[in-house]
Amino acid sequence: PRESRAGRSDTISETAEDASSTEPRLIMSGHVKMSSGIPADGARLTLIRIVGIGARTEPTQTEVASTGTNSEGGYRMAAPDAPWFKLNISRTGAATASFAIMDPEAGGGQERRGVRHLKRDFTLARASSVSGRVENESGAPIAGIVIQAVQAVTERRAAAQTSPRSYESETTSSVDGRFLLDTVPAGEVLLSIQDERFVPLTQITTAPAENVVLKLSDHGGIIEGTVRMLKTEAGVAGATVTAFMVPERPRMALRLPARSAVSAADGNFRVERLPAGKLSVLAAAENLFPASRGRNQLELAEKQTTTGMTLYLYPGTTITGKVTERESGSPLAGAKVSLGYFGIRPGKRDAAETDAEGVYRIGPRESQGTMPISVQLKGYSVYSRQPLHFGTSLMVQTHPDSAETRFDIQMVKATTISGVVELVGGKPAA
Repeated sequence: PRESRAGRSDTISETAEDASSTEPRLIMSGHVKMSSGIPADGARLTLIRIVGIGARTEPTQTEVASTGTNSEGGYRMAAPDAPWFKLNISRTGAATASFAIMDPEAGGGQERRGVRHLKRDFTLARASSVSGRVENESGAPIAGIVIQAVQAVTERRAAAQTSPRSYESETTSSVDGRFLLDTVPAGEVLLSIQDERFVPLTQITTAPAENVVLKLSDHGGIIEGTVRMLKTEAGVAGATVTAFMVPERPRMALRLPARSAVSAADGNFRVERLPAGKLSVLAAAENLFPASRGRNQLELAEKQTTTGMTLYLYPGTTITGKVTERESGSPLAGAKVSLGYFGIRPGKRDAAETDAEGVYRIGPRESQGTMPISVQLKGYSVYSRQPLHFGTSLMVQTHPDSAETRFDIQMVKATTISGVVELVGGKPAA
């Protein structure tokens, strides 16, 4: 949609609302208000589609639509449909907020066409500020440092999608090291700096706040060790080793500073400039996955060096089995089997189609314990003695570090239910 000079969203074209469209479409509308109850006119909304939630790698985020609110705080925009979105809303005098828009049954997973209409209203908090100075260990100012601020809300408020998942803001220190964050809400705020030249810094302050000092160091802790293959103990070259901070207060730390290094030809690695505190260390490589023995946590003292850590990788587990008709035992060809809940588009390694013998094969992939597995075949439904998750998903148990997991699936012919919907008095309700 286009935004007019008056700040009103123009009417979305008829093409966007064409129910015969081959692409699932989302049309989202509603109102934005301030916490005082007045309309948030002139607010800017940016819708970001998120792909790959739950995957081992970072999810991909793509901006798909943006618009502004009108004088009554109303907005309206169209975008390709998907199960997961993040909506960022900014406005002068308001704290910049991020909202989670989640609907696992939406998007291309159901292979449906047409338009989904979604109405959502949002509330913004008044902006507060945090100001101060970035300096080195000697007290000299540091310019050009990006400071991020995050305030996470409580679990109770986060469960309501009309309340923000988080407030996020960002600024850069000036030549004299000074910084100002003026779009944060009042209350506790996590300040974060992640610059490759310095040890990552996180610091909690309470907004409004002035003269906050963020002190950076270019010497931190060090972790040395080796990445090896499970069972063979051979060193793995080219593996990425990442050390993540383990937050003491998870809801406050939505962006965790991390440091990475690549293993040498003999599998040895060295991760530098690490902060003091609890760290989780993980290795990853192409076509290899972290083994259960390859997950390490430790507590690092300030500027401490630790050696001798071993991280293990393995080729992953393959989930395979046979899909058959329950009554006859006949194999069912062409059934679509995928890991994940129905409606969520799986990755390439997480989906397969049964062959003429009804056999499917998914993977290799990382073993993650109990995982949902969905099956689709026209004219059939999944048979299970236990209740299905979200109405369509079974649960498969994968074993840590195992090479293969066997999981057979039975299906029954689907039952058709038909009838007539009538109004009181017997008149058909079209």
